[in-house]
Amino acid sequence: MLRVPGGLAVLALLVLTGCGGGGAAPSRTVTATTTVTAGATGEQPHDDAAPSRRSGPGSEPLSDVRSAAGRWVSEPGGARVYRVDFTVRNSTDTTSDYVIAFELLDRRGDRVADVYGDVSSLAAGQTARGTAQHHPEHDAGGASAEATRVRAVRVERFPSGNR
Repeated sequence: MLRVPGGLAVLALLVLTGCGGGGAAPSRTVTATTTVTAGATGEQPHDDAAPSRRSGPGSEPLSDVRSAAGRWVSEPGGARVYRVDFTVRNSTDTTSDYVIAFELLDRRGDRVADVYGDVSSLAAGQTARGTAQHHPEHDAGGASAEATRVRAVRVERFPSGNR
């Protein structure tokens, strides 16, 4: 049985219930979608991974997130979403699963939304790309329409269940 720390269980639950799920594709690209906050500005990709802190017990260094870039994109049918493309490297010696929390920021640097991405079964020493998307139609106040940057704020790493 896989044991998951309490904070990770809550974060994983948020990802699984708010996302519509995400799973590893053969190319190790993962897509997770959340229902949080956003809008449309046509901003160019902005790389703000800038690992700067650790968060809580069981958290891993943000340095495992190698890059994170966000931009507004159009989905088929014309819907606009804020897409976060990220790269994560497994710095351990065991296969691990990752859940990464990102903040969407406005021009002033204020948080306007959160989005979560995940990567499953990442082998030791390997790097994977993932994608997280924020759908503005779930935005209650419209603040996320001002999102221009993304910042990784929390990384949870735990042993993969697919050993």
